[in-house]
Amino acid sequence: MQNPTARVVLAACLAAAAAAQGTSAGLSLVPRELPTLTALQLQPEAGLAAARATSADADAPMPSSFGLEGFGRGSLGQDPQDRYQPGRLFQDVHGDFMRRMDRYRPNMEFGGRWLPNQSLQREPGHYNQYVAYGDLSYRWNTWADGYILLGAFYEGREYQFEDMGNRGGGTELDDEYLTQAGLNIGFGQFLDDNTLLEVRGRPGVYSDLDGGLHRQDYDYPSRAMLTYRATDGFFIKGGVRYSQVFQDALWLPLIGFSWDLNDTFGVKDKTGGGWRLDVLLPEYVEMSFWPNSAIGILLGCEITGAQYAVRDSLERGKDRDYLFVQEIVAYGGLNVRMTDNFSARGRAGMVLAGDTFLTNGTANDSFAQGALTQGFWCEFSFGIDF
Repeated sequence: MQNPTARVVLAACLAAAAAAQGTSAGLSLVPRELPTLTALQLQPEAGLAAARATSADADAPMPSSFGLEGFGRGSLGQDPQDRYQPGRLFQDVHGDFMRRMDRYRPNMEFGGRWLPNQSLQREPGHYNQYVAYGDLSYRWNTWADGYILLGAFYEGREYQFEDMGNRGGGTELDDEYLTQAGLNIGFGQFLDDNTLLEVRGRPGVYSDLDGGLHRQDYDYPSRAMLTYRATDGFFIKGGVRYSQVFQDALWLPLIGFSWDLNDTFGVKDKTGGGWRLDVLLPEYVEMSFWPNSAIGILLGCEITGAQYAVRDSLERGKDRDYLFVQEIVAYGGLNVRMTDNFSARGRAGMVLAGDTFLTNGTANDSFAQGALTQGFWCEFSFGIDF
């Protein structure tokens, strides 16, 4: 007597075997999955072995960072080490924003500035000013949507006075060397893909360093600014800052924009030329033309300055006062990137104005005060990227 149930089971088994044989002769019905980053990190040997067995490029050499040979050359060979690192993720998501939002500025810059034969309106005498400076600002991408700013700065201003400060008492201003030095600190956080909040500070010493350091010698210029990308190449900027550039307005609003007119800077290392306009009031206005990614021709105007605590010499009783300097300059210049890591910049132009109060902190009221007269100035600097 025949058993119908057995016949059905036997037929099902034969059909399954035939299907399996047909599948093995062709393409796999189930796609093979590559090992995940977690598997490679937590079980490196097992993960690498699995990748060897499953990668279609198993004969390609492995990156030396793994210390092994014969690993697949696809994304597996790099992703486990850097694809999910904060810096890589940040560049993938926000790299275009960061390239467009401002013109090229190096991580580290060293330079010098010269303002010869400067004078103040309605004041006798003149002076030569020599400036040496260095600035380091490094962006450390510690998470995918933000970064920490770390660095340091130094600027030394030497004033060589000639017949200045004589207010009828027969005493002239002594030559003065002013120092500002401290830290560049801050952070940036993307509130969304098109909005960046950045907070920066430059706490440090602003003094002539005579008689040692005191609390009056320290200052903390700082700012908070929002940058919003309205279109691919147009950025609106607004915020607030504290500084001593304007004696009667320590807190001022910041407002401006950056415009990549030819859509040049969104493509990294693009060789075509392009114009951009960068405005941030009350600090600078600059138009620049880039014939290629390595050369920038600059034309602009900027306002710089600071307050310094100055002390009289020990022989005169350690008097104290504050000296204010401010320069409003117009310039033309050239920015050249020799390599990916080294650049140079030169600028020259006219000193237009500047509210200035010069003193050595003396008790006999020897000082010079007024707006700068027009004169020549120039600057040259080297930049380093890393």
